[in-house]
Amino acid sequence: MFEETLKYFIDYITDVLLFAYYIVFVVAEYRILEKEGEKGWKALIPIYNFYVTYKIEGVFIPWFYFAATCYIIEIAEAYFEFHQVHVPLAVEIIFSAASVLMIISESVFSVHLGRSFGKSRAFKVGLVLLPEIFYLVLAFGKSEFIHYTKGEADAGLSDSKA
Repeated sequence: MFEETLKYFIDYITDVLLFAYYIVFVVAEYRILEKEGEKGWKALIPIYNFYVTYKIEGVFIPWFYFAATCYIIEIAEAYFEFHQVHVPLAVEIIFSAASVLMIISESVFSVHLGRSFGKSRAFKVGLVLLPEIFYLVLAFGKSEFIHYTKGEADAGLSDSKA
């Protein structure tokens, strides 16, 4: 009885924390989109927010399709896991590959996002490794959007200027 109650309590706390994390991250994305000159509400719609942000950052093709596909596969994985459906090994491999590819896609996007705000290489590494913190810094800090175009090295700023 006690173990069951404790498990329920831990699950509840975990769900509340994950929901709070999601809300904070969406608010940060909302603010970043506004800084980029877009309407912030676009951050509220899954997959469409990828479309908008990847297009702004200039990494649209093929990264948007890549990220959207991985996202859909991860949703399917969560569905199967939630409903405790046994999937074949080949499907498990696809789920694992999609997770790895999503990390790569998000890393590419994070580097371009850092460039668009004229940030240093160290900040870009922070965006890749700790996006939860560095997105908040971009969203609520004094960072200004500098549109990065192909061919410009780090939006025209070296590490010493950012």
